[in-house]
Amino acid sequence: MIDSTSARLRCLAIAAALCGILILPVAWDASQGWIFPDSTSYIEMASSAVRDSPAVLFKNAYWSPLYPAILALMMAVVRPSLAAELHAAYVVHWLIFLFTTVCFSLLMGTFLRWLRLNSWPELTRDGALFKAFVCFGYAFFLLSNMNHTLWYVTPDMLLQGMVYLSAACGLRLFLPGACWRHAAALGFVLGLGYMAKAAMFPAALLLIGILFLQLPRDRLGRRNAAIVLACFGLTAAPLVLSLSHEKHRLTFGDSGKMNYAWFVDGIPPYAGWIGKPAETGIPAHAPRTIGETPLILEFRTPVSGTLPIWYDPSYWWEGVRAPVDVRRQWAALFRPFHQVHSKQIVLLALAAALAPLSLLSFRIRKAIRDGGSQTWILILWPASVCLMYGLLLFSYRFVVAYSVLAFLGAAALVLQPFRSATRVRALAAAALLLTVAGVARLRPTLQAALHPNEDRSLTRAEGTDDAHSSAAAAQGLGRLGIRPGDEIGVLGHTFDCYYARLAGVRIVAQIWEDPDRIAGMSAPEVRRVLTQLKQIGVKALVSRAKPGFVNDEGWSAIARTDLYVRML
Repeated sequence: MIDSTSARLRCLAIAAALCGILILPVAWDASQGWIFPDSTSYIEMASSAVRDSPAVLFKNAYWSPLYPAILALMMAVVRPSLAAELHAAYVVHWLIFLFTTVCFSLLMGTFLRWLRLNSWPELTRDGALFKAFVCFGYAFFLLSNMNHTLWYVTPDMLLQGMVYLSAACGLRLFLPGACWRHAAALGFVLGLGYMAKAAMFPAALLLIGILFLQLPRDRLGRRNAAIVLACFGLTAAPLVLSLSHEKHRLTFGDSGKMNYAWFVDGIPPYAGWIGKPAETGIPAHAPRTIGETPLILEFRTPVSGTLPIWYDPSYWWEGVRAPVDVRRQWAALFRPFHQVHSKQIVLLALAAALAPLSLLSFRIRKAIRDGGSQTWILILWPASVCLMYGLLLFSYRFVVAYSVLAFLGAAALVLQPFRSATRVRALAAAALLLTVAGVARLRPTLQAALHPNEDRSLTRAEGTDDAHSSAAAAQGLGRLGIRPGDEIGVLGHTFDCYYARLAGVRIVAQIWEDPDRIAGMSAPEVRRVLTQLKQIGVKALVSRAKPGFVNDEGWSAIARTDLYVRML
């Protein structure tokens, strides 16, 4: 029987520690995989903050400042070399996972206390029920974090922790002894979440709106909700004011508008925007057009970074319009159902599809009506945020925290009408099923860790650039005579550029065409294109998977990568 606070805390601590250990193979596997292009931008923001000033983090309207600030702190303290910085970043990412696990533990402890005081009084005396719910919650949390997209060097893991902490603080306002300090803490956490990712700004307003609608049952409820709003505003204000000053207009970030333009309105997202089609707006800072056929764009200045056009996309896309189109919006809403998804997303979708069947039970419908803050914070808020992402760009790494919240809340509601013994059996069975799925997910990862293939081909076909292929590419560029500080161009629509960072070079121009479409250009046309690139100071042109032009024999392959280089 778990009848003491210390025993309950010990149970949660053991579960959290196990999560931190069992996730290590996934973290290691991620460090061997694809270097997400966004990761390079965050790492370079951190490097700029250390080299120049932390103020640079508050001037980028696309990438949020909190995650690169953490990376910058690591760089300032550890001072890793270029060759070691990516490994150090993955260590930091694992530490952020530990922080997220602690936040989830706070949520579990708060939620279990709320259940014990409101709808599951059996938790006070039934140790088996407490342990079963803990096993179910942590098994679901751990399996959810085995998705490889959460282990990109991006702020999604950090934001996940902020979401759990926000939900825990929100539930705390509905428990005895809640005061203004808990409301202030919630507002501060929501503000930090916005600092981690701009999408948290509307999500925070949704939660604050719920607090105003579903007030705690005391005379201080509305006051606390107002304190949450005020503290959120104070925490978010420095970033909002800085971005608004930088853009000369009121904004809390441009990532939402730009993603809407790309993924709903259909403007090509991985091409330099020069104001085409005309209805998309007039670019304030269009990349410079060097050639029309093929289209060659140059973006050396004023933005810094290895790949300036992706270091601060909001600069290059300033002026874009994102009109709402009902037909395109409807298509975007159903786009996730036509995409290939991971096993985790399939499991979530299956559970979501079967969940409405529970409404056939009168007892469950009554439990939902009487659910109170549990229904509002753990189900309505996550559902609203998932709908927000669905209207824009739905990705597993964006909604994983909200999915975990919703399933915890739904599990408690569905089991509400049943006896304690039935709840224990159902939760234990669900935990066992999740554990089996987790073991199946870990098995290939462990095999790869125990039996690494050091002689594997480092090619794009295996998942684009990883740490090994990037290092090999940087060394190959050096052997060809490319030196740190040189400037290169690339062929095609690719933002994979970590190899260039390792080589110390900048990508300042791109041929924004389908490589297959222009590969057969005549020899005079090829010479014209190469001359145009050379005239703007480009030292080499890089192509992926094959030499860029059939009628040009000057390409050199970099061994054990998919890069081909044409020196100019």
